[in-house]
Amino acid sequence: MNKKLLSVLIVLSAVLFTGCSKKDEVDVRDQFVATYQVTDAWTASGISKTYSYSMIITKSAQDPNVILMSNFGGESGTIVTASVSGNKFTIQQQTVQGYGYSGSGTISGSTLSFSYLISASGGSLVNVSSAGAKM
Repeated sequence: MNKKLLSVLIVLSAVLFTGCSKKDEVDVRDQFVATYQVTDAWTASGISKTYSYSMIITKSAQDPNVILMSNFGGESGTIVTASVSGNKFTIQQQTVQGYGYSGSGTISGSTLSFSYLISASGGSLVNVSSAGAKM
């Protein structure tokens, strides 16, 4: 009887300790992962413009806090990286295909709102305001 009770206690202990293990952590980047229909708005040389395009956000395989924003600014082949904290992201200064990018934004539900600065080699700067909706 004691051996049977001991066996049951060992099994229960194993189950309880396994059940108390660290819960699966939620990857905050998951809320950003999607294809978005984005509209950019900016003013350059006194002329206001808007431009719409699709952008795909995926998770970086190398950094657990980074997302990859493909087709950024509607430029094919342009992938901009951003660090994520909660529902916010930050685009650290980076140069992609000859242009400098930096900015920040947030996500609320299925809506992405962000602004960024484009700098060109000649020193010109363009401030862009953007909004995107998950497709």
